[in-house]
Amino acid sequence: MNVASARVYFHVGKVVGLEGHEFLHCHRFKDVNLNWEGDYFYIDYEKIQMDILQELIGAGALAYFSHLSNFPGFPFREQGVYTLGTAEAVLDQAKVSGNYELRIQAQTIEDLENIYRAIRTGSIRPEPERSFEADQGGKSVEKLEQELGLAKLRIKELEKIQSSVRMLLVDLHGSVDGGWPLCWKKSIKTAAVKILKVL
Repeated sequence: MNVASARVYFHVGKVVGLEGHEFLHCHRFKDVNLNWEGDYFYIDYEKIQMDILQELIGAGALAYFSHLSNFPGFPFREQGVYTLGTAEAVLDQAKVSGNYELRIQAQTIEDLENIYRAIRTGSIRPEPERSFEADQGGKSVEKLEQELGLAKLRIKELEKIQSSVRMLLVDLHGSVDGGWPLCWKKSIKTAAVKILKVL
């Protein structure tokens, strides 16, 4: 990997507070123009002087190094999330058919270069649970639709049972007045009313 294709990202809040930061038409730190993206300043790795980079790293301003590239889909490389040292890389299909897209973030330029080299040479693989090519778990759409249909039928059956129970309770409530002992009548009517309220 040519390190010229890497970028260095810095925390905006950490850089702005440092002596040497200025803002006229753009943000600068000493002799370096910084690009601004959300919470980060960034610059191409090849454009920053090493003494300035080390000063920013020493001040805790470094967020990460990054790299983005495309390369041919042959030889085959397993798509997924790779880790090595402080680096994490995502290898996926590129928009150009048959190519890979590789995105890397790392805390050191050495880790960035090492994971790039390991992926390109095929000496590293993603952990099985982070591979994009592992056997897919879960249920198919057809299976989910089948289960949904069965669940809807079961709901209809339960609604019919609920309706039948309601009718039986109404009948029970009305027929308790017969020859039942008084204490039972009151208990049964109270229970029937409670159940009817729930149904």
